[in-house]
Amino acid sequence: MSACATSSRHTGLVSLLQQYAEAGADETWFAAAVVSKEGSSYRRPGATMLVTPGGRTLGLVSGGCLEADIVLQACKAQADGVARHVIYDSSDEENIAAELGLGCNGRIGVLVQELGATERAILLQLKDELDGGRSAFLLRCYKAASDRDLGSWALLAEDGSYLAGIALPASPPLPGRGERCVDWREPEHNRRWAVCRYQPAPRLCIVGGGVDAGPVVTLARLQGWRVTVIDHRAAYARSAAFTEVEVVRLPPDTDAYALAADAVILMSHNVEMDAAWLQRVHAMPRQPTYVGLLGPASRKREVLERADIAPDSPFALRVRGPMGLDLGGDTPEAVALSVVAECHQTLARAGLVGA
Repeated sequence: MSACATSSRHTGLVSLLQQYAEAGADETWFAAAVVSKEGSSYRRPGATMLVTPGGRTLGLVSGGCLEADIVLQACKAQADGVARHVIYDSSDEENIAAELGLGCNGRIGVLVQELGATERAILLQLKDELDGGRSAFLLRCYKAASDRDLGSWALLAEDGSYLAGIALPASPPLPGRGERCVDWREPEHNRRWAVCRYQPAPRLCIVGGGVDAGPVVTLARLQGWRVTVIDHRAAYARSAAFTEVEVVRLPPDTDAYALAADAVILMSHNVEMDAAWLQRVHAMPRQPTYVGLLGPASRKREVLERADIAPDSPFALRVRGPMGLDLGGDTPEAVALSVVAECHQTLARAGLVGA
């Protein structure tokens, strides 16, 4: 196994699972997951990467300083035939983390193990849950009295019911919304588990398919988000310019499209169009966590008036207009950076951004 790992595409779990499913069952894979953390770390518990014997990797468990050693640890797991719980402690000069240059001044535990048929089935079932818009909980045993228990997995549904993996003797504590992982000590079986919540990628709808929507799409896709671009105008949202996302060509007054998203960005540069779509967003049974409107505060007032939405209503006060963090810059790329950053911040605070 080569220590020169190569990574590709998005590093989020949803993308990682998609690439793993596409790879097929004939290739041998190893999983590495952050299962514990003390102090500062680049990735939190739940972060996952996959490794092949050829050194191909999917995902990251650090900022790049640990990944080569993870490949070597996978080699050792393959040779020993058992999972490995590896501690990287940057405060210990004798720990491998110091040699690797781990710069976060923290201590993390990483569980490294070969993926057999059972683990593959669990990962593919987790993928099905996330693709279906449902959260799920994956439990990994990272400390145990016996090698047989070390590396055991269990998969629970969004409501905590059992889906697959090892049968659990008791109900584990589950992370609440906004939490990634909790630690579960199971003293009666001398086991310790990382209980991690995984959730679907956020869905972002962008109203307006002009050239300035391109950088927004690019940055959102780099996060692994599901993106839809909506624009019924013939000269906008051309499929050639938005190749990896859904393009909807329907006017806002149609009932043929069920608008449902975690975030909506209105940037059509047309007051009437933005107002019509804002009316639809306002009427949604489950309103988006983030609603952004391109333009200054005066334009927001005009759009709200056209949409017949009171400017002091709770909904109107949640609409970001002007949208985006004040980062400076006025190019489409700079505006996109500020908007996607604000959107990501809002979704993360609501617990909607996954691992």
